[in-house]
Amino acid sequence: IAQDGRGRVWIATWDGGLLLARRDSSGKLYFVRMLDRSADERRVRRICIDRDGLMWVATCAGLYVADTRRGDIGTASFARFSATDGNFPITNIICLAALRDGTLCVGGLGCGLILARRNPAGGTLETTAVTTARGLANNNVRSVAEDSFGCVWVGTEEGISRVNPCNAVATSYRFGPTPLADVFAEGVAM
Repeated sequence: IAQDGRGRVWIATWDGGLLLARRDSSGKLYFVRMLDRSADERRVRRICIDRDGLMWVATCAGLYVADTRRGDIGTASFARFSATDGNFPITNIICLAALRDGTLCVGGLGCGLILARRNPAGGTLETTAVTTARGLANNNVRSVAEDSFGCVWVGTEEGISRVNPCNAVATSYRFGPTPLADVFAEGVAM
């Protein structure tokens, strides 16, 4: 659930798409459904709104973005980034976080952590992959959060990692006596 700068409430659902909560003229609450054109698109895992008012939506069909500063938003308002479209390294997005500096952190299975910056002129994303080759505990990323120092904490299937977004290098930690003790679930980061 996320609230944009206009006070609109957006709700992620599993198999119900993206919902926008609205009120009719009598004050009765109703919901407008978006991103529901396919089963994978309807599977919304996360929503975040960045410092510029862009709403990023993580789905099984890719990463969607819409500008919440606009008045009316519908499914056609969203641009999609995905491996299927050839404009992003992964399609099935599990987690995401918008950092204070404007960087978007995106995680999924097998891809590591993707650091993405939007190119406003071309509407494209410039990406850097932080993988086990750069110190990440595992390339299956389940959760991500920024700390007060600007570092990114990543929960994976084999431990947690602290990533410096300036140089895309990770330091990893394992705590459990067995491999299962270091498996982090989806969305454990806040």
